Amino acid sequence: MQEQGQGEEPKSRGRTYWHWPSLQPVRAPSSPTGRSRCPGLGRYTQLRKSCHGVRHADPGGAVSLTRERRKARQHVAALLLLSLATPVTAAGCSAFTSSADTPREKPRYQRNGVGPSSQLPARTGGDWDAGKRGLRDPSTCVVTINGLQEQLVKIQSCFCSDEALADVDLRTKVRCGNEDETRHDCEEIYNAVMASVYTRNESEKEKCQHLAPQLHHSTEVTLALAELARGVASLADGKLAKTCTGVHMRVVCASDYRAIDPPFHTDKCPFRGYVTLAGQGTQYMDETCLPHEYAALRTLGVDGLQSVSGQRKVDSLKSAKGLEFIVMKGDTYDAPPSEDYSPSASDKLLNRFWTRSAACVHRSPPSHDGGGDRRRVILSLDLADGVDDQEWYEARRKRSWRSGMTQRKSHLVS
Repeated sequence: MQEQGQGEEPKSRGRTYWHWPSLQPVRAPSSPTGRSRCPGLGRYTQLRKSCHGVRHADPGGAVSLTRERRKARQHVAALLLLSLATPVTAAGCSAFTSSADTPREKPRYQRNGVGPSSQLPARTGGDWDAGKRGLRDPSTCVVTINGLQEQLVKIQSCFCSDEALADVDLRTKVRCGNEDETRHDCEEIYNAVMASVYTRNESEKEKCQHLAPQLHHSTEVTLALAELARGVASLADGKLAKTCTGVHMRVVCASDYRAIDPPFHTDKCPFRGYVTLAGQGTQYMDETCLPHEYAALRTLGVDGLQSVSGQRKVDSLKSAKGLEFIVMKGDTYDAPPSEDYSPSASDKLLNRFWTRSAACVHRSPPSHDGGGDRRRVILSLDLADGVDDQEWYEARRKRSWRSGMTQRKSHLVS
């Protein structure tokens, strides 16, 4: 093998690596395998390879190599500081605009006067934080969300009016991760319940304009529904806090509610928000039930509960008031326990084998024995956690609801 002279430059196959930041070409040594190297190398890699060439060209230049590396680090630090200190201006952002310079497209969904997402408030009412803290209490199975009177009155004025459909049963998903999607889904619910307003002909609309203030307040109702959806989604706790970004909203309007003796049950979901807009409110236990108490309620009703637990337990049976938004725990509610909570050995054993240990036992109310108005309108929301994603829409079908307004067409009731 022919030895290379001491002052000669190492042979190269024509590849040139640019020395950054001085951008001086340095001839690199030939590759032993003869393969071409990637031309899209980063600046740091190019600098390293260029210094590698300098080291082969001048084995005694360790001082110059250290100086080059120090200079490169200083240049990188200066560029980073310059990028952080430079303010962002309209001229600086012009490079990111399209060459056609076309204006930004308006939102696709703008009906009923609902503006862009910037006009949609995050949460204007409701003490949802207090409700979340209350649900974390192991001894609490139901909480009331205060501060929603204004939103619920707006929803009631439309869904309980003469212009709304008398008989509706719908369940659909409301996406809460994006404000535009939340507004869109809530407006679809409004249009589904108020379908009779949009199916009238022009002559009928002129005759009943004084009966349809809903047409002018659709935006307020949409925002009120969005407030409830985002609030219930914010109650997600534990593992669902970061993964669940939507709710399932159900609206039931019944013109002839005739439930005789609906069964007590619990919901197979983390929790469910519930409000009665018209008619009788839901009956629920404000205390958790033991297995024998639940069995007595399920089979014999209130009389069976009194026979096994006495009158004190019967007194814990409450009825939700009109426009009272309650959140009831379900069988799968999971939240980090508080620091001062230390369950006993019996409680741990019960929680292991009794899945309804923290769930709220409730039922639809029995109808009035006598005459009177049998109309009932409810609104319920539960987390879209992927357990049951069924959706339905049934309108203008008159039903008597003999067994109550349970979660039909799904397995979320037990």
